[in-house]
Amino acid sequence: MQTLIDPATADLIFTLASFSGLLIMATMTLAALPWSDQEIEATEAAAANLLELPASAIGIRATR
Repeated sequence: MQTLIDPATADLIFTLASFSGLLIMATMTLAALPWSDQEIEATEAAAANLLELPASAIGIRATR
């Protein structure tokens, strides 16, 4: 029985679909980043607050 699609075409379709998916995910990631100065400052303030807390307050446990 003959195949409906030859291997080269299947590989091309898979490659294009993979590339499109990666491009869409990269675009979504860039869209989610804070871009305004106010958003960047809020993100930096939140990160600074996390760094000031003791490890026990944010649930970090030693693994060894």
